[in-house]
Amino acid sequence: MAHIEKRGSNYLIRVSVGYDSKGKKITRSTTYRPEYTTATGKAKADSVIEKEVRRFADDFEKSVKSGESATGGNIKFDALVTRYLEEYAFIKLSQATAEGYQAHLMKKIIPAFGHVKICDLCRQQLEIQKFYNQMAKPGSNGETMAASTIRRSIAVFSSVMQWAVDMQLIPSNPLTRVRPPRKAYQAERPKSFTIEELNRFIGALDMPQVADYRAHTCRKKDGNVYYVPAYTESRRVSEQFKLFYIMAAFSGCRRGELIALDWSDVDLSAGTISISKSASKTASGIILKETKTSSGIRTIHMPDSVMELARKWKLHQKEMRVSLGSAWKGIDNVFCQADGSRMYPDTVTAKFKDIIRNYNAQCAPDDRLPDISLHGLRHTAASVLINQHTDIATVSKRLGHSRTSVTLDIYTHAIQEADKAAASLLDSIAKSAGI
Repeated sequence: MAHIEKRGSNYLIRVSVGYDSKGKKITRSTTYRPEYTTATGKAKADSVIEKEVRRFADDFEKSVKSGESATGGNIKFDALVTRYLEEYAFIKLSQATAEGYQAHLMKKIIPAFGHVKICDLCRQQLEIQKFYNQMAKPGSNGETMAASTIRRSIAVFSSVMQWAVDMQLIPSNPLTRVRPPRKAYQAERPKSFTIEELNRFIGALDMPQVADYRAHTCRKKDGNVYYVPAYTESRRVSEQFKLFYIMAAFSGCRRGELIALDWSDVDLSAGTISISKSASKTASGIILKETKTSSGIRTIHMPDSVMELARKWKLHQKEMRVSLGSAWKGIDNVFCQADGSRMYPDTVTAKFKDIIRNYNAQCAPDDRLPDISLHGLRHTAASVLINQHTDIATVSKRLGHSRTSVTLDIYTHAIQEADKAAASLLDSIAKSAGI
């Protein structure tokens, strides 16, 4: 029979399930807090409460002995996360993904739920739902969290709790019943350049990159301090950065896929690039991993003008390698740092933002470029192809999507725009026919 012990307003329920190899009794426990008042607000009689507690204890004992009740629910969520990362995430997931999960859990989820026992979390779907509803509201700076970020947060939280279910620590995953706020359900239109904006961006790659520096003081190695007056510096976008952004816009490749390119993946004669891996930044440096899906392994035909840029950069890179001699660290990297080692993904992202910012500071207000993300060049490639009536299967294969339905879901807006253009063309034909 289950042992019942009153602790304050709660009841501790213990059930014996036998003995271990050393003769130590094995018990399973849970806590129960009964309702002390009726629906009308009247205090319940002690005998009624005792019956409710006994009924709960009997049900718990039955579920434990039948194997239906998961064990280990008294672990707090922050402790569960530690075990999840060590025993699952950093073993089963890629290092970059695991590190991303870890950062999000530590920054967002643990501050809110780290102190809660996971058995209690199973009964706090409403609190978890309120947590995500709050995420969708404007913060102190007036900005709202992106819907994709909220959905990803739910997925990360759910992954931890589902692992606890799989390990039989809890009976169910409460995140399966949590829904993203309404805003998070709305399809997000990918931010991309129009054809006209893409042309302006390519032009911006040839513009001087102007940077203003404020007056400041510097300290030499010997400790002497000297004054540096304010000055303006003008630089040009390097050949490899120009190649990277143009290749991204015309191939539709992801950032990591381009960073991972070796010259052996580039066939200058055939005008193709072969995608088979992706680069990710981790705490230990840049690592290469397989593409997201098997469909991500693909060969992409590139425009001749883009391949000509690649030829020029390869020649320049060879000159750099010869000049550095033994100091050159790279082997075959297409996109590299000054010493030849593979380019950091964050470098091309930061430079992309600088180029747009620089162009917008110098152009007429009506010609300014939208502040899209670097990933927006991938969306640009897809949108341009769709607007030029390229069949969706070809677009999907070029992007490395596993199914054409994925492409259709993501680029609904571009397909609708292409359909409008088709209707306009048909209208002109109808009018010329006298309709």
